[in-house]
Amino acid sequence: ALDAWCTPVTMKKARPGVVLSILARPDQREQLLKSLFRQTSTIGARVIPVSRHALQRQVQTVETQWGTVRCKVCTLNGSIVNVKPEFEDCAAISQKNGVPLKRVSQAALEIAWPTATAGTGV
Repeated sequence: ALDAWCTPVTMKKARPGVVLSILARPDQREQLLKSLFRQTSTIGARVIPVSRHALQRQVQTVETQWGTVRCKVCTLNGSIVNVKPEFEDCAAISQKNGVPLKRVSQAALEIAWPTATAGTGV
């Protein structure tokens, strides 16, 4: 699957429930449905085709004062529109060094943005 998430809902007769949403490629549908039926209590599934649009991405590695963080540099028509530090890298560094996660992420961004945009005019 490309992504999966749960949404809390109220079912009929005001029963609490969960909607499991799975974003996957069409060739993964049958295997995911088999897993869904085998591993959950559901007796049915709705399959709804959707489009997925994603920015072009490259991974850039930056060195913070606490350790190395991979960052996704995202572009649209050749222009950088977003830089995202990898959550797992930031979380591991945060835990190891006793530094708040948001500080590690911010430090990575402060290093990655100027590096990614150097020479691009952004």
